[in-house]
Amino acid sequence: LVCDADSKLPVGTALKLIRKAEHPDNQDVVVFQSQINVQSKPTYFVKFLGSGQNICQRIYTRANQKVFGRSVSYGSGCLIRCKEFGEIDVPDWVLSHDIWDTVCLEEKKYRVVFCSDVVTFGGFPGNYVEYLKRSRRWIKGTMESLGIILKKKIPIGTRFMALYPIYMYLSQPVFFLWIMTGFFLDSKLWKTLFVTQKFAFLGNSYVDLEMGSHL
Repeated sequence: LVCDADSKLPVGTALKLIRKAEHPDNQDVVVFQSQINVQSKPTYFVKFLGSGQNICQRIYTRANQKVFGRSVSYGSGCLIRCKEFGEIDVPDWVLSHDIWDTVCLEEKKYRVVFCSDVVTFGGFPGNYVEYLKRSRRWIKGTMESLGIILKKKIPIGTRFMALYPIYMYLSQPVFFLWIMTGFFLDSKLWKTLFVTQKFAFLGNSYVDLEMGSHL
């Protein structure tokens, strides 16, 4: 049963997961991942993160489990079959080992499942600076897993779930540049340099029709 230093398990958590592991229908499941909620909410920032985490797991992760019959490992708050888990080989330099664990297990025809009825608790960054430090580490680890996701022969559901966080990280700067470009196209500086044709209204800015292919 893997936990982080700040993890907190309610009474009966281990027993619930063990019962799932002992069920005959779950013999190909190696990682039983619990839902991880915020342990405490001392600041508004933590409350905000906790609400987003809860919504994401309740809607996105549960839906993926029902549609694909599998999930991805979080790296903590989970019960693992040690023998089967020992069959995979993840390099020591890997940061986001949870993604590699999931992909490597799928390659060996094992599964990771999300147990929405089992809730554990963990700590969250107390402010934006701490959140930024953690995010930088997570971004680096997530991006370095792109190679193994594309190389390994894994089910489409697992591939989708593993690629989704990479898409989320890449889409943010793209959409930020889109918004900033829209404001620039509506600025006086742009109008003095080029003749524009307003195409789509986005808040207080416009997207230029001639720039459509570039955007």
